[in-house]
Amino acid sequence: MSQKFTISIGIPALNEEANIGYLLQDLLKQKVGNSLLLKEITVYSDTSTDQTENIVKRFHKNHSFIKLIVGKARVGKGGGMNSIISTTSSDVLIILDADIQVRDKFFIERIAASIVSGKADLTSVLQKELPPRTFLEKIVFAGMKIKNDIYWSYNQGQNLYTCHGHARAFSKRLYQNLRFPEIPGEDAFSYLYCVYNGYSYKFNSPPQTWYKLPNSYADHDKQSQRFLNSIKQQEKFFPPEFVRQQYHLPVPMSLAIVLKHLINNPIYSSLYLLVLTVSQVKSLFYRNYNFAIWDLVTSSKTIRN
Repeated sequence: MSQKFTISIGIPALNEEANIGYLLQDLLKQKVGNSLLLKEITVYSDTSTDQTENIVKRFHKNHSFIKLIVGKARVGKGGGMNSIISTTSSDVLIILDADIQVRDKFFIERIAASIVSGKADLTSVLQKELPPRTFLEKIVFAGMKIKNDIYWSYNQGQNLYTCHGHARAFSKRLYQNLRFPEIPGEDAFSYLYCVYNGYSYKFNSPPQTWYKLPNSYADHDKQSQRFLNSIKQQEKFFPPEFVRQQYHLPVPMSLAIVLKHLINNPIYSSLYLLVLTVSQVKSLFYRNYNFAIWDLVTSSKTIRN
């Protein structure tokens, strides 16, 4: 019998009682091929104050491979991932956000496939927004359609912008050498570390994950400021020219796609560009602020009725 590839799943979590149980149920429904073995699911609680930890403990009673690590102090998502990394030795480590849906029953097999076959050390997948309901969600949804159109078109999706924090898989040879610093944009950091150090990245579609857009401007702005702030922070760990090169998007292609969306959806696309401009101006005043320790976004947590 050939040796199976072992899989570990890690989920950093902060006050995720609204969805963590549903996500664990999604993962328990996964169909894993004969060549793979799901070894463990580890939830790292970053000092959660709600029912997150109790929910995970209840799952552990019936499924001993579901484990809980309780942080003693807030360390942010990157710190939580470091703790998860330090406890695993599997061939593949999958890191998931706690506030997503996994509908594809072959998700684990598909996100790990390129690593198992030796074609990649880091993989990410398509992220899909749940249908918008509120006015702001419709604006942000229009913006995500613009951005995703650009990201998926550039280099056939093989770029920094498709390396989403919602779901990534890491080869053992990569994650054993990887430690996340205390900066925002840990998803971009993982991509930059991978490419800069000669590892390989692959964007896979399918599978996909689903997530809810924020329905308050304050929450959307928090997410925007984290991203905009993270770009400069990456230059502390990689050559600035390399960082700028990886973040660069071709202007003619980007403008053509923006124009297409302005024609097809003029109202919401225009409103999103206005919101984006405001966020970029505001980011000038947050240059020295560290968003690594989560400023909790709450309106995107409840994603199932």
